[in-house]
Amino acid sequence: MLLTKNTLSSIELNPVDICNRTCGFCPRGHGFKNTKAMMTDDTVIAINKSLQDIDYRGTVTFAGFGEPLLQKNLKKHVQLLSNGVQLKQIKIITNGDYLTQKTAFQLINAGVNCIKISMYDIDDTERYEAFLSQYSHVERIYKHYYNGLPEEVEVNRTELWKKPKKLNIERACYLPFYKMFINWNGAVGLCSNDWSQYKVFGYVQDTPIHKIWESDKFKIYRDNLLKDRRTINPCIGCNVDGQVLGKESFEYYKNNV
Repeated sequence: MLLTKNTLSSIELNPVDICNRTCGFCPRGHGFKNTKAMMTDDTVIAINKSLQDIDYRGTVTFAGFGEPLLQKNLKKHVQLLSNGVQLKQIKIITNGDYLTQKTAFQLINAGVNCIKISMYDIDDTERYEAFLSQYSHVERIYKHYYNGLPEEVEVNRTELWKKPKKLNIERACYLPFYKMFINWNGAVGLCSNDWSQYKVFGYVQDTPIHKIWESDKFKIYRDNLLKDRRTINPCIGCNVDGQVLGKESFEYYKNNV
């Protein structure tokens, strides 16, 4: 459990497997189907129990492969997730299409303290600020992606989803060292860039988060990336920078495992 406490600082959830948009940089713009599957209360409760067990105090983000505001039980899930846990941040990443004053109030009242809005056409910052500015304790992030994603966050997700080509990139990636991705069905994947869910490391309903995080399956990937090698699927075809965040966790693993 020591490894988990000293490395795991971010958890991303995919609360719903549907999006109302089909952006060009996203697999949903290239044939990735909307299944309308949603994370259940039981899955969120299982995650919460694991977080309590390790006294997790990091960030939890509702984002993933879909539009989180299409999850009808999102408010309830925020409440369930934070029950008995002192989270640093509960973040929602949304395209803003369903963000209203009422919805914002409900989510913030439930415990959300960071809202990131990704805008892909018009700049609606003024509209959102009209009702979000009253929440001074809530971090508000407005990102404008009118011409696609900027180079520093661009990832070849559409290629990864279908059939990745070997890119021969020799660079470590910090993502599996500090951030856990949990899909709507409780499956823990390598990261949120792997839309194919090529590798599942366990299910949170069956196995505590710290045991999944410290499993031999994860160790194989981390040890590979530790040597600047991207030679295992899906890493073999991924062009993500992977070093924007997470260096502290990477160094801890490097020096202690």
